[in-house]
Amino acid sequence: MTLLLRDGTLLARSPAAEEAIGKSYAAVEPVSTYLSRSAQGIIWGTSPVDHTTRVAAYRALGTAPALVLVALSQQTVFQPWREHATVVFITAAILLGLVGALIVLVQRSRRREQAEQIRLSRVQRLEGLGRIAGGIAHDLGNTIRIMQSTFLLLRPSLAEQPDTLSLVNEADQALRSAKAMIERLLAFARRQELRPEVTVIDGRIAGFAPILRQAAGPRIALDLKLAGRDTAALLDPVQLEATLLNLVLNARDAMPDGGTITVATEVIDPPPDTNGAGHLSGTDSDRWVEIMVTDSGIGMPPAVLERAFDPFFTTKGQGNGLGLSQVLGFVQQSAGDVQLDSEEGRGTAVRLMFPAASQEGRTDGQTGRKAAEDPANGP
Repeated sequence: MTLLLRDGTLLARSPAAEEAIGKSYAAVEPVSTYLSRSAQGIIWGTSPVDHTTRVAAYRALGTAPALVLVALSQQTVFQPWREHATVVFITAAILLGLVGALIVLVQRSRRREQAEQIRLSRVQRLEGLGRIAGGIAHDLGNTIRIMQSTFLLLRPSLAEQPDTLSLVNEADQALRSAKAMIERLLAFARRQELRPEVTVIDGRIAGFAPILRQAAGPRIALDLKLAGRDTAALLDPVQLEATLLNLVLNARDAMPDGGTITVATEVIDPPPDTNGAGHLSGTDSDRWVEIMVTDSGIGMPPAVLERAFDPFFTTKGQGNGLGLSQVLGFVQQSAGDVQLDSEEGRGTAVRLMFPAASQEGRTDGQTGRKAAEDPANGP
């Protein structure tokens, strides 16, 4: 608050400024200019006393040769506006955050729905292919057995005709190859004959590792990362070895320049889409055993990944395209689940998951004998 004479002389000021009392501020442009126009009003400017920017209301005191100014600093004037703007900004940021989170959740939900629809469509397609393949394989198997029986009966009568006997032997060998293919089709159709038993998976893999390393070849390293405990499952150990060999051979073919194949085991929670598949006699549905076979190869593009489990589908120059379909059939027939993750240029990971089982009467991983039959365990 300031009291001035009309000629600009400062008479009083609050807060006090003794050095300014009696000084003339007639040259101060805002006051002199506005006072000449009107006896009262509002001005915005910088104080000549303390050089603070303020907004001030002034008024001449009637006929007295004096005027009064009451001023507020710029910071005081803008403080309510800043507080309001801060509240508005924070509220807008929260709303935008909520909207963004909602959009992300909706997009994730849609992606999950799309992935589930794709998975359901794939399962339905594979189920249909499995039924067709199973029926065809069964009929062809009967035909092949009849032909093999016929060749068996013909051999004694062709003992003195070596050329003809050679042709029969070649035909019989071709039938054996066809029979092996039919067995793979039956595995895909989940109609192969399994001999499940409680098997310690880590022990089985460790005992089978030399064959896996030989199958991988000299330029590829085989790395075992075994959980070391609670990895028993109810499955056919021979088919498990065939499945692992299949996956290692596929991984080897995906790494023409060499690399690393990792076989890892882990005890996990039940997969979310098992639909109670783990509720089998002798199994523990609260724990599952996972076998992951990972390679550092070329990976698969999305179009190939979509059809990877289809029978007779292959991108190799050779092979019958029944490897992964046989893996799928074995795992599903063992009440398990299989997942395939691959990205072009970044390798492939195949996850085999089986319900965990009690280790009583388990199969020794290297010898194939049951531990319950060991003399150390009694009769």
